[in-house]
Amino acid sequence: MNKKTIGLIFIVFILYQVGTYGPYVKAEKLPRPRFDNTVIFSFYYDMVNQPGSEIEYLKSQFGNGLYASLHISRFAGVDINWHQNIQNVNIQGFKDIIDSLVEKAKLYNVGIHIGLNVGLARSKYFYQLAKEEDIRNAQWYNDNNLASQKQLSQTSQANDLEQTHFFDLNMADESTVTHSRVQSNIDSALINKYVWGTFSRYARKLRTHLAAKMKAAFAYLKQKQEKNPDVLIIVSAPGEAELNYRRLNNAAPLQDFFCDYSPFAVLEFRDWIKHEGMYGPGGKYEGEGYVNGGTRYRGANGLQRFNQDFETTFTTWDLKYYNWGLSDPVDSDYTDNVNPDPNIIPIDDYTFDGMMPTSGVNFINGGFDPPRVMRQDGEDSFWDLWQTFRQTMVYHYVKDITKIAVDAGFPPDQYYTHQIPGDYLFGTRPHDPQIPFLNPRFYSSASPLWTAKNDYGTGMGVTMYDINFGTYYAATSKYILPDLSAVTDNWCAVEYNPEIIITGDANDINRIQYIYEQMKRLYDYNAHTVCFFKWEDEITYQYKGNNRELAAKQFFDVVKDKARQPITTVFTPRIVKRFAGQYMDTTDSVELTWSEKIWSDLDYLWANWGDFKEFVIYRGYTEDFPCNSSSEIARLTGYSYIDRSFFKVGTVYYKIKAVNTDGEEGTYSIISVSIPNQGTATSVLSISRNSLNFGASVGGPTTPAQVFTIENTGSGALVWNVDTDVDWITCSPSNGVNDNPVNVTVDASGKTAGTYNGTITVSAVNAFGSPRTVNVTLRVTASGQDAAPLGKWETPANGSTVRSSIPVTGWVLDDIAVESIKIYRQKQNGLDHIGDAVLIEGARPDVETAYPSYPCNYKAGWGYMLLTNFLPNQGNGTFTFHVIARDVTGHEKTLGTRTLTCDNANAVKPFGAIDTPRQGGTVSGSSYVNFGWVLTPQPNMIPTDGSTINVWIDGVNVGHPVYNNYRADIAALFPNYANSNGAVGYYFLDTTKYENGVHTIQWVAADDAGNTDGIGSRYFNIQNTDGVSDYRSQSASVLSVKCSVLSEISEIPSDYSQPVRFRKGYNKHIKSHIMYPNDKGTITIELKELERLDLQLHDPNFKKDLKSFTSLHFTPNTKHLTLKNALSRQYTGFLAVGNALRPLPIGSTLDSERGVFSWLPGPGFIGEYRLVFIARDKSGKFTKKNVIVKIVPKFSS
Repeated sequence: MNKKTIGLIFIVFILYQVGTYGPYVKAEKLPRPRFDNTVIFSFYYDMVNQPGSEIEYLKSQFGNGLYASLHISRFAGVDINWHQNIQNVNIQGFKDIIDSLVEKAKLYNVGIHIGLNVGLARSKYFYQLAKEEDIRNAQWYNDNNLASQKQLSQTSQANDLEQTHFFDLNMADESTVTHSRVQSNIDSALINKYVWGTFSRYARKLRTHLAAKMKAAFAYLKQKQEKNPDVLIIVSAPGEAELNYRRLNNAAPLQDFFCDYSPFAVLEFRDWIKHEGMYGPGGKYEGEGYVNGGTRYRGANGLQRFNQDFETTFTTWDLKYYNWGLSDPVDSDYTDNVNPDPNIIPIDDYTFDGMMPTSGVNFINGGFDPPRVMRQDGEDSFWDLWQTFRQTMVYHYVKDITKIAVDAGFPPDQYYTHQIPGDYLFGTRPHDPQIPFLNPRFYSSASPLWTAKNDYGTGMGVTMYDINFGTYYAATSKYILPDLSAVTDNWCAVEYNPEIIITGDANDINRIQYIYEQMKRLYDYNAHTVCFFKWEDEITYQYKGNNRELAAKQFFDVVKDKARQPITTVFTPRIVKRFAGQYMDTTDSVELTWSEKIWSDLDYLWANWGDFKEFVIYRGYTEDFPCNSSSEIARLTGYSYIDRSFFKVGTVYYKIKAVNTDGEEGTYSIISVSIPNQGTATSVLSISRNSLNFGASVGGPTTPAQVFTIENTGSGALVWNVDTDVDWITCSPSNGVNDNPVNVTVDASGKTAGTYNGTITVSAVNAFGSPRTVNVTLRVTASGQDAAPLGKWETPANGSTVRSSIPVTGWVLDDIAVESIKIYRQKQNGLDHIGDAVLIEGARPDVETAYPSYPCNYKAGWGYMLLTNFLPNQGNGTFTFHVIARDVTGHEKTLGTRTLTCDNANAVKPFGAIDTPRQGGTVSGSSYVNFGWVLTPQPNMIPTDGSTINVWIDGVNVGHPVYNNYRADIAALFPNYANSNGAVGYYFLDTTKYENGVHTIQWVAADDAGNTDGIGSRYFNIQNTDGVSDYRSQSASVLSVKCSVLSEISEIPSDYSQPVRFRKGYNKHIKSHIMYPNDKGTITIELKELERLDLQLHDPNFKKDLKSFTSLHFTPNTKHLTLKNALSRQYTGFLAVGNALRPLPIGSTLDSERGVFSWLPGPGFIGEYRLVFIARDKSGKFTKKNVIVKIVPKFSS
């Protein structure tokens, strides 16, 4: 078959199947709109000079997409005079264009896409003078002509081409505008139309000029983008880089005339092969040469090897035509109109068909020259090498422009290349045996798809036109889409039209559905940006007012809510923002309102989301009431609701969810509304835990009893009963009134190895929130197969130097139960038992989340206060300690061995111990006696009136002990101290002022020299049998709910308006610190073990002096404020453990009225603790502060 006729095979119409996505099952939560998940819809339109009414119309049709952003495309030329001083580039004309575009974009609230034309292949008049000065700056055809004779001899107004014109992808971007020039024998307008600039890197003066103006342009674009973040600027460049196709013969695939044979390009080809010159060692482009070239073709035998490899007959590497070298001078003064290069070829020396000499100084017989006759791939290896270089030269040109953009700091993901995908034009594709020849434009342009790719992280951009010839479709998009998508997910159809009509007959435009299906294929293959060419133009291109527009609108409506996911995607709704409620006395109703915005800081409304269906509101009388048909009270699409049918129970809870078109509901937002109690008091049932883990061994022991607490958060009497659905769970007591702990035990007798599940149900007659359940899991191991304890000794570090009281801490778990954690001192003949550590609930949230299935994982942390003064030699010397954990089946595990140096001889701070309550002991009553003792090293003393000793409970100073009491053992052990005969003190503690549960106690002592230290921090339990406490709970909720998971408060906004004040330690004269939240709304504070923290969450007078803060924190017994000193808001707080919300940690106190949080972490607390404080102001508005307290070791090695 004649290869010219074979070339026409590309016009054959081939049917193809458009892939579709299957039914969507479940989607992620509606994602926040970002550049990477948004499809950019851009229309070419001159919004600077044309009516703004068209922009408003475009916005009405394409401007409300969550994930489809409307942009306006515009080409801009980057032009400076050829004779300008490039050391001080003036691009004011370009700046003016960009300024006007940005201002219009801001006015209309749209983005902009700017396509840059730089003057070599498009806007060629920019470099008219460069080509006239030296025609080597132009692309040369293989006959060494710049264009055909007819092209350069016709009148400048003529539009005809010498060849049959199939279709011209090039925009109408040429101009008859010319720069001031020297006289030549060719009309300048014809040079601008038909003579293109060379892409060769060896056109050094041209490339230097090009780089200078592009650096200035991209620096300005980056500056404009930074100053106008509301305008998303997208840039593409360098505007369809390809070799000159103006002598194209569309009737044949292999061309008679093709570029580029400029002497610059030919010498670059040679050096690219040999890895010499600019591609050689130390050269600007070292490492970018021909991969199989280099040393093989250098040296005495290099040319001979090249001739053998490529079947050539060169006798020299010098160029056959117009030989030159890199040693030729490069003109660096653009302003003087003098080029010192002796080998320049001015335009006046150009003669058509006279540029291939056969003799003279510009001809070397046997000189190096590229092949000048086009061959089929694989037919001629030298031609294949030259074709590879032609394409590489195009690629390098695109790459070099891209690098300038990236180096200037322009965001890579918002920059696109802009290429003619010659190997995919009009329904062709490479490497397809059914398409042996590609479109003729490919062979001429040397611009395959891969030239649009680079290694700088930018997007790929291509021109993509599909042409409707009536009888067949020549669709560039036919095969290119899957290959583009395989390379990158950030690609752009920089010029896109799915329905170009050559005839100009509007009736020939295809039906809407067909055009829509072509557009949808772009989305199916993950197009990021689509630039529709053009909004207004001749009917060949125009979208406005025809089926192209209607199809684009259908396309937009389908994809605008999908975040670049399959079109069958329906996202799960987000939580509703700013949900609020208020009881209205005048109407005896509750008015509910919520935000119309999906995101508080973005102007996207629920109504803009095409997959939004409605809101659903639920009502209940406990915080964890279920959302079901029984609690549902309304479905609506508005942003407010009035409820008149609630019970008058003190507090009513409302939950709201958004619902999508699939009927899927999002996460609820919850509020509570206080209602005047107009009827009988109502009880509300709450429980402290919803799951418990137990372990057992066949025939062996089980996990001891665990406890959950029943609470009445309402106002009436709560009469409750506990039931289980399996006989191996026992709860005690099984009934009661109001608040009470419930002990849970399991009986594993008769059970084989395996996992067993049961449920505890707590119910209360006429109580809201009833019933509640606790899930119980029992894991039974085979006899003898249970594991040893798992854990670690964490502080102090091995090799530390310590003194006085030190915290010994770590964590431990067991698959059944930990029996003991014993601390030993190593002696010469064995181990000396020092004491037992205690397990502390809530001390190690990191361990609890890491080991969710272990029994009692919520009290994995252990701690022990070791008074080193009691060690031999009064605690001076080096000692080795062991910590050994033992479980209930007899397994022992050494959690660590540490050697510590004790240096009490050089200690200056007070020391001592608390004797009662004992570590982990239980106390009660209004006059419990707290004993302790305090001494300080000589020569200092403790004032005998006890005025410098303070008793701290849960981080709050409660008073001074009665000091100066004699105790014989202390006097004998420490005989020579100032207070040896009066070291003991005692304090009467009214435990009824505190909640039942675990608390911390510590004494803090100061001597007459001002030395201060904590004495004997420990945990103890308060259990007053009547369950009545006068002390207000630190977890009293301003929300009137007991939230259990983070998601329930995730939509409460963080408070960035004010900092927090905090102080560490006990010295009230230390200045407090001020800290603002970071950009994520988090405040991080670092403490050392046992170091006390005072945190003031809100201070309306924070710019004033600190006297009130000092009083607030350090004055004993200031638990309650007068109204005068109370804040205008109230607080509640939580400890976040994974996704769960727990009470604030043991040893802490939150005064909800003053917004003051105090914490004295006891031994065992180490690591990070995520605290969340929620405030409600007088208007009912909620805000939160996220505080991370990072506790680090007190001593280090």
